[in-house]
Amino acid sequence: MARTILEVRDLEAWSDDRKILDRINLNVENKKVLSIIGPRGSGKSSLLRCINRLFEERTGNRVAGDVLYEGTSIYAESRDILKLRRKFSMVFAEPTTFNHLSIFENIALGLRLERVESGAVIGEAVEKALLTVGLWDDVKSKLHSSPQRLGRGEKQLLCFARSLVLRPKVILMDEATSTVGLQKTMIFEQLIREVSAKIPVIFTTSSRKQAARISDRTAFILNGELIEVGKTSDLFMNPRDHRTEDYLTGRFG
Repeated sequence: MARTILEVRDLEAWSDDRKILDRINLNVENKKVLSIIGPRGSGKSSLLRCINRLFEERTGNRVAGDVLYEGTSIYAESRDILKLRRKFSMVFAEPTTFNHLSIFENIALGLRLERVESGAVIGEAVEKALLTVGLWDDVKSKLHSSPQRLGRGEKQLLCFARSLVLRPKVILMDEATSTVGLQKTMIFEQLIREVSAKIPVIFTTSSRKQAARISDRTAFILNGELIEVGKTSDLFMNPRDHRTEDYLTGRFG
């Protein structure tokens, strides 16, 4: 039986007076892919942002409940939020490259923030990350150029490489393939399966077919409420809630 690495307990979130998440209870298993599906505005992205504590940074946002990482609250006062985010790397829907930095420095940034001083160690880690996402051959001759001229799919793969370089404990991916083409989407899906053999991946997607292809478990969220969660094949073939069935069959969303 897979070990639980992350527990979401009665998590609630508000933006000003509007409730975004309503008592979410969810376990994330180690070395598995958990897809979170639901229509636009259902709370998928907000859930990920709560897990890496980005949600509360916006004025007017607040959170109740808890998220436990290996049994310890991520909301504990003693928790170093920056270190937490290095453990919970996040890839957003839009590529977030730093165009004032070179391709090399985009990936090395996290290592430098961790005070890694050895140029050899940094160089090896950057190369390994780029090899992992299949970008090394394309960018090895322009490592010291800005990523500005890379295609959207290449930029997103660069962000994925940056998320891997610190060897995170959890990968959070928020609609990470929604703005890239079919070929890069296929590459991403293969990478997600490969990465999840070592660390858990939480992946939000509006594509039911994508969730069915890549995930071990799937959670369905609607209007901030977790309707059901379970093994992907079970949820898709035999949903327990009629709202899940309606969503999966395209009656709404």
